[in-house]
Amino acid sequence: RATGAVEPVAVELGDLFVEPDRVEIPSGSDLQVEVTNGGDLVHDLTLEGETGTDRLESGETQTADFGVIDADTQAWCTVPGHKEAGMLLDIVVTQPVPDTTTTTAPAGS
Repeated sequence: RATGAVEPVAVELGDLFVEPDRVEIPSGSDLQVEVTNGGDLVHDLTLEGETGTDRLESGETQTADFGVIDADTQAWCTVPGHKEAGMLLDIVVTQPVPDTTTTTAPAGS
């Protein structure tokens, strides 16, 4: 269930690592990842190898919309060999943020 909450996360890609390599977001959040390539090689970051950033040159930054996340998943660099070398981001879902926009009428009203 989408909460409508946008969860911004900043990630740096290095040469064969992702920092941080694990993020926690509330279930149903729209994950927006600001990805900066801090390494010397070309890298990208894609959710399950499908959607994400373009291949970024050293020093480039791009924001990727990973959409609504409601289950644990991973993102990785799709440059051949980079995922296997450790360029993985674990996305861990936590309890959803309570919805404070709806109110329940008191009993007996």
